[in-house]
Amino acid sequence: VYNDQTNELYLYYVWAKDSPGYGQAGFQPMEVRLFKIAFDEENNQFYSVNGTEPQTVITTTYRYALLSPSIVKTGENEWKMWSVCTYDTGWNNQSNKVEYRVSRDGITWSDPVSLEQSFKQPGYYHWHVDVNMVDTNGDGVDDEYWAIYPAYPYGGGSNYTELFYAKSTDGLV
Repeated sequence: VYNDQTNELYLYYVWAKDSPGYGQAGFQPMEVRLFKIAFDEENNQFYSVNGTEPQTVITTTYRYALLSPSIVKTGENEWKMWSVCTYDTGWNNQSNKVEYRVSRDGITWSDPVSLEQSFKQPGYYHWHVDVNMVDTNGDGVDDEYWAIYPAYPYGGGSNYTELFYAKSTDGLV
């Protein structure tokens, strides 16, 4: 995600360590980590703002609570994130839901809000989600959120996914 206020590229990724010791002392939960990358115009090269270590911006207590975080910077001091929560069971879960977070700096995020009542696909469980802002009027202003997401039927698993599309003006579908 490009941060036009700092001229940095924010590279978010999920880090999780599956372990037979899950739930025991010392187990590592799922995290969303961030590398900040900037461009040095004088030397014509990119560099890591935070050195070689990523910055952890979200930690969860569940192993699969942050699948496919999709992050959009929608304005000055306005960031939005969508992700799929499957708690501890991954694709075996039969109650997956899309969650939504907001941030003013792309680093400190709100607690998740469930979008299971508004962002839903009848008869299916979300598996991943990708959301982008789109200029639908051709005026150079992004005015709609478009989401593409695979989902699998109730009672099934992720090997039977279908691809869906949704759009809205508020990102809450």
